[in-house]
Amino acid sequence: MEIRIGFDAWGSIGRTHVVGLRALPVLFPDLPFRPVLAAVATRNPAKNEAWVRQAGFGGVVGSALELVNGPAVDAIDICTPNALHTETAIAAWRAGKAVYCEKPLAENLAAARRMVEAWREAAGASASQVAFTLRFWPAVARAKDLLAEGRLGRILSFRGRMVHGGYLDPNRAYSWRLDKALAGGGALADLGIHVIDLVHFLLGPVAGVEARMRTFVPERPAPDRPGGRARVEVDDWAELTCTLGSGAVGTIEATRAGDGQEETVLEIFGTEGSLRISSNLGNIFPQWFERSAGALRERNAEKPGPYLAALLRVLPPARMTMGAFVDAHTASLHWWLRRIADPAWAAGLPPLAATMEDGLAAQEVLEAAYASARWS
Repeated sequence: MEIRIGFDAWGSIGRTHVVGLRALPVLFPDLPFRPVLAAVATRNPAKNEAWVRQAGFGGVVGSALELVNGPAVDAIDICTPNALHTETAIAAWRAGKAVYCEKPLAENLAAARRMVEAWREAAGASASQVAFTLRFWPAVARAKDLLAEGRLGRILSFRGRMVHGGYLDPNRAYSWRLDKALAGGGALADLGIHVIDLVHFLLGPVAGVEARMRTFVPERPAPDRPGGRARVEVDDWAELTCTLGSGAVGTIEATRAGDGQEETVLEIFGTEGSLRISSNLGNIFPQWFERSAGALRERNAEKPGPYLAALLRVLPPARMTMGAFVDAHTASLHWWLRRIADPAWAAGLPPLAATMEDGLAAQEVLEAAYASARWS
């Protein structure tokens, strides 16, 4: 069967999705569906048409609604700025189409709640998914199996952070990611939302949060006004102190001012051991200290647990890796399309992918963090 996919926006993350989708038939020779790149909605159709068609799409349109309501599209991949997710997703569900939505769900909690209400009311929308791609790291799946088996005992605390660079340059132009109305927030909404979902996925819900935030570069060049400056009203750095429903405590840090120290890491400490997941460890195995053995080791000699086994169904084979970033996006999209092709495909598998309700849970923490934030 064919699954005709329409893309809302043609930015860098959308092109990352395209790389994964085009690779799927090569990576998986028994793929029971064929992903078809049907069309792209972009604000600049004339400018982007040649590029879009070169990438393998059948056409380009000028609006999301034209894409959603067209008969040649079965599913919608939303890669627009956060404030533009809601209306497109709702229209897609009303048109009976599955949605793959980049994170966070929306620019604020009210819009995210509208999305989830529409998702719950839509027939056949169950295959829709949020792009929390860290769930598709092998190290995360292995950690989930360890935690599900109780190998760390009672969880006491955690530390998570996502460090990116590039935003300390005062000449970096103002963009939608720095626009509070479009993005809803800065480093926390862009990066920290991934860590929030990872904590929810592995450890359970955040019950309470307090935040500190800082903007290091308060003004930037305005690309639409030569010589002009635009005021930045979002965070370059944020730190959350969290209490989980289980009683465990921890911190989440997100920064876009970590030049030279790019890393995503989550450390978990329990009564029977601890583990560390880090992008700098290759995303394959978590470092695991087992108290009973008195040793720090990798869980690489044991049979895969259910979460890792489920992930291996959709993850690119090790010898055909495209890098951890693209592999995770590819696996996440693969999971989404498998469920569109066969709604019963995931029956009996652990819930690896993020639903709209998972997206809403993360958005609730995001909103609470910004409401509590102390700025300095």
